[in-house]
Amino acid sequence: KRSGAWERISLEGLADQGGQPVDILDLHTALERLAEQEPRQSQVVEYRIFGGLGEKEIAELLDVSERTVRNDWRLGRARLVKLLTSH
Repeated sequence: KRSGAWERISLEGLADQGGQPVDILDLHTALERLAEQEPRQSQVVEYRIFGGLGEKEIAELLDVSERTVRNDWRLGRARLVKLLTSH
């Protein structure tokens, strides 16, 4: 109930080159573009950031392995940062 099993996910690394906070509209647009390019990676990123889900829960939801979720998180986050910094 009080964050016992919750894992806090930071948006660290999703800020622009100047260290400014991420604009929520820019984040939304970048997530939409990521979803067009890599739908599963986008889902993993959204589940981790907004749903607070862990690898195991996401793997069960998407019917993939935890290793696939781990890779999708790493790649999806990197692509999201690139999308955010290239606008």
